[in-house]
Amino acid sequence: TASSGSKYMHVDHHEIVSNPRDPNKIYIGTDGGLFRSNDFGENFYDCNSGYVTTQFYAGFSNSTKDSTLAIGGLQDNGTWIYYGSPDWTKATGGDGVMTSINTTNDNILYSCSQYLQIYKSTNRGMNWSTILSSSSSSITNFVAPLIISPSNPNILYGGRKNVMKSNLNGSSWFDVSGELDGNKIQTLAVSYTSPDTLYAGTTPTSSIRAGIFKSVDGGVNWTNITSILPNRYPMDIAVNPKKSYELYAAFSGFGTAHIYRSTNGGATWLNIQGDLPDVPFQSIVVDPIYDNIIYAGTDLGVFISTNSGESWHSFNDGLPHAAIITDLTISESNQKLRASTHGNGVFERDLLEGGTSYTEFEPKQGLQFYLSQNYPNPFNSTTNISFALAHPASVELTIYNSAGAKIQTLTNGFRESGTHTIGFDAANLSSGVYYYRLHSKNFIETKKSVLLK
Repeated sequence: TASSGSKYMHVDHHEIVSNPRDPNKIYIGTDGGLFRSNDFGENFYDCNSGYVTTQFYAGFSNSTKDSTLAIGGLQDNGTWIYYGSPDWTKATGGDGVMTSINTTNDNILYSCSQYLQIYKSTNRGMNWSTILSSSSSSITNFVAPLIISPSNPNILYGGRKNVMKSNLNGSSWFDVSGELDGNKIQTLAVSYTSPDTLYAGTTPTSSIRAGIFKSVDGGVNWTNITSILPNRYPMDIAVNPKKSYELYAAFSGFGTAHIYRSTNGGATWLNIQGDLPDVPFQSIVVDPIYDNIIYAGTDLGVFISTNSGESWHSFNDGLPHAAIITDLTISESNQKLRASTHGNGVFERDLLEGGTSYTEFEPKQGLQFYLSQNYPNPFNSTTNISFALAHPASVELTIYNSAGAKIQTLTNGFRESGTHTIGFDAANLSSGVYYYRLHSKNFIETKKSVLLK
C-alpha cells in the first residue's frame, strides 16, 4: 500500500529485485515508477527524476490566457498541474482523468477521478473539494467525460449513461437527459457559440451499437445523428470554433474509417480517412484561427490537414517514434499544439501558420540537414522518404531490417541543396519494422518505418 513521507511508495507493484552485493538495497517497479530502499523497506526513495513515462488520459486542459497553466490526469497517478516550471504539482489522487479550466477565471479548475468523481479548486489548484461523487461502473465509464462551455463557463456537462449538468460552476448537478441509448457516454462536446448545443458519443456493447447524439436545448431533448458512422468507440468530437455547424468525430478500433466530418451539424457525415493509417484515433482539434487546419491524434502520432481533411500529413517532428497520443489541445495564449501521450509525457510545438503550405521536412534555421518521417507510415509496399539539405552534399540513404542487416541503398551520391524525396519499394519484403538512415560527412540520422501488408 501507499504511505507518506520517507516511507511512501506507489501502489500496484510489478517487480521487486535486490542488489546481489547488498541485500538491504531493493528496487521496486510500480505504476508510479521506480522506488529504492537502502534498508530493506524501512524507507523508500523516488528514483524517477528525468524518467518520463507518465501515462496521460484524455481530458488535458490549458488556460485560455496563461500559457504556464495546464492540468492533466494520469493513469494510476492522480491529476497534476503545470505552472510553467519543469516540475509539475500534484492536485488530486486516484486515477486522474478528465480536467477543465474556467475560460474566464484561471482560479477555477476542475479535475476528475474514476467514474466521474469531480473535484473543484477556486484558488488555482491549491485546495480542492468534491462537487460530484462517483457513480457505479454499471452506469459510468471508468474514464467519463467532463466539459465546460466555452461561451458560458458557469455551465458544465458530465457523462454517465445520462448527461449530468451544472449551471452553477459545479456547485449543484442534475440529470438533464435521462439515458440516451442505454450505453455509457464516452465523449461530450459543446458548441463554442451556444452552451445549449451539445454532442454526446456512446460506447458500443454487444447488444447496442455506438451512437452520436445532438441536443440544441441544453441536453433536454436529443436527436440520433449516428447515420453512417462506424460501430466503434467514439473517442472525440470536435466542433469548429468559427463555424458551429461544422464538426469532426474520431473513432478507435480497427478495420473501419476513423475520422469523419459534418458540415451541417451532424445531419450527414463524410469519411475523411484518406490514406491515414488504420489505427485507433484518440483526439481531434480544430485551429481556432485558421479553421481549415485540423490535427488528429492517433496511436501512431499526430497528423495534420490544412484543407479540412481532404489530405493529411504526418506532424510528428519532436515526438517519440510511434507515440500514442491520448489528447490534443491548443494553448491559445502562446499558439502551441500540446500532445499528451500514453507513456511519454506531454509535448508541445508551434501551430502551423495559416496560409502556408505544409511541409515537415524543411531544414530548421541553423540546421544543415533534416530527415523526415516516411509517409505514409505504416505503409503497404511503397512509401516516400524526404530529406532536406541546407547546402550541397554527398549523402547515402540506406534501409535496414530490425536485425540491423542492410537491405537496400536508396541513394548514394551528390545532392544539391533543397528538399529531396525518394520512393522505397518494399513489395518483396515481409511485414515488419524497417529503419532508414541518412548519412553524410557530419550528419547521421535514423528513423523507423512500419511495413504492413
